[in-house]
Amino acid sequence: MFDQIQNGFGAQGLSLDGREVEQLAKALQAGYGYAGAPGSMSGGSVLMVESLEYTLHSVTWDEKHLRIWPLIPKMEVWNTVHEFNRYTGHGEQYESGGFFDADAQVLPIETNAQFNRQISRVRYIGCTKVVTHPMTLVRTSVESAVAVESRAGTKWILEQQERQLFMANDDFLNSADGTFTGAVAAIPTNVLKYHGVSQQILSGNSDSSAQYLGFDGYGGNLTSVYNLQGAIPDEEDMEAAPRVQAENFGMPTHFFCDFKTHSDINRQFQPKERITPMGVVNGQAGFVLTDFFSAAGPFKMVPSRFLSPKQGFLTIAQGIAGSGNVAPATPTVTSIAAAANVNSVLTAGDYSYRVSALNNVGESVPAVQQVVTLAGSEDAAITIAAGTAGALYYAIYRAPVDTTVSHLFVGFVTDSLAAGGGGVVAHEAGGKYPGLAKAFFLQLDPSEIQWAQLAPLMKMNLAVLSPAIRFMVLLYGMVLVYAPKHHVLMTNIGRMG
Repeated sequence: MFDQIQNGFGAQGLSLDGREVEQLAKALQAGYGYAGAPGSMSGGSVLMVESLEYTLHSVTWDEKHLRIWPLIPKMEVWNTVHEFNRYTGHGEQYESGGFFDADAQVLPIETNAQFNRQISRVRYIGCTKVVTHPMTLVRTSVESAVAVESRAGTKWILEQQERQLFMANDDFLNSADGTFTGAVAAIPTNVLKYHGVSQQILSGNSDSSAQYLGFDGYGGNLTSVYNLQGAIPDEEDMEAAPRVQAENFGMPTHFFCDFKTHSDINRQFQPKERITPMGVVNGQAGFVLTDFFSAAGPFKMVPSRFLSPKQGFLTIAQGIAGSGNVAPATPTVTSIAAAANVNSVLTAGDYSYRVSALNNVGESVPAVQQVVTLAGSEDAAITIAAGTAGALYYAIYRAPVDTTVSHLFVGFVTDSLAAGGGGVVAHEAGGKYPGLAKAFFLQLDPSEIQWAQLAPLMKMNLAVLSPAIRFMVLLYGMVLVYAPKHHVLMTNIGRMG
């Protein structure tokens, strides 16, 4: 229609009749002109002028939503294996209390301080970014595409850190009895993660090398796990859990929890009566609990979206095409049977399970659900067949009792072979309530917990092998919990409706 428009208007230019001029005017007038995307425009509508705002509007989180990363003390390490010493006692414990007969010129009892050495390995966190060369030339925003992707890579790593600092290598059950002890033996040997705060607190709960033995015979070390068993935390729990921390010689400074837990605690402190307007200032109401004063000391309330518990299946990660670096195949569950277990907390009824396979890339599609009938003092023995390609460990999901829908996460179990794919018989005994959160009473002092980094957050350029710029965003380090008993892990936190 407008094939000669490049010649302009005039005697030597474009000659249009009335109908064509009217169509051109309609195309250039104010209005939307089309209802679809810009690519759907045709005819004269392509001449419409549009504006593109340079600002990128994020639907993700901002730096203000980071909770643990800005607060955790940080230090440098200079090797991929870091060692530190634990001082666990001033000497052996004797009923004599140190009294001796000086008049008889005898020596006091000989005692020796106790030490042990611990090691931790640096782990590598990173992502690869690719920006095509044409994308570096176009102007679609104020910033360059490389700058946008660099910031996105940085935020992606910080997002992983906010979750992994707490949860890395957590929720692995012992396949033989379904207990959660944080034992290193229950974690895949070739997993690429460092051990997170939760795993280290759990493992320290039963590790004598992490415990002070000075109260042997006087109550000993109290458990660092405060299990709510599906109850909603109240002020009694907020007092009792830090008291355990104090009796293990810790001092709470911060309470990290998910937003739902924080909200449920807040609601219990809101005014219950409306007798006089004197309690409502300038029409304002509500209550936000920011600090809690316990007998063990005051501590900050720090809610975080990144502490929301794992509930459902992850989206499958495909990895790099053609590299073999892909998520595992769907596992085969050959049977689920009832097994005697006096420590099982599962009540009598029918239980439906689904199982997915995982590796260092991603998670598979879950297997179809299977049902087992349990009586009292029984667990579910889940037999996962060998031969699942790429499977290092498995995620177990359970539906509410006597239902077969709405399966929620109840734990991981390691494959029987170090290289994966060997299958396993996993006993699920109800130690982790489906889809419920956990929270952390931490003492955030450099002598108690630190992020140890071999290299800070950095950008490393890759070789140019095509018309594209490739680079990595990297962070090398690990989290160290020097005295696990000085912290408390609150588990199986219930939720208000």
